Amino acid sequence: MSSLNKKIKNNQAIEFNPSLAEVYVNRGDLRINLNQYIDAIQDYNMAIKLDPNCALAYYNRANSKYFLGDDEGANKDWRKASELGLTHYFRNINTIYKYNPSGLSI
Repeated sequence: MSSLNKKIKNNQAIEFNPSLAEVYVNRGDLRINLNQYIDAIQDYNMAIKLDPNCALAYYNRANSKYFLGDDEGANKDWRKASELGLTHYFRNINTIYKYNPSGLSI
């Protein structure tokens, strides 16, 4: 299924049930894959508004912020995702720091 088709299905899911955080996370993920980081952040913001304990939304919002050069914002969200129990994703962050040692820590 193409990214466009996935995005259309997620838009339809949001129209059907706009109070489900997961569909915003899914659409945000698609937007990251399309390098639409600002739009992805908006989707993750909505997911967090609907479910403040959605660790994956914080983690993926952090990645979007990182790609936009907001290291401080990314670090804050990575920390929150970790506090919410999403620790297995952080191997990726260690890889990022090897290439961009900005002094951030989680």
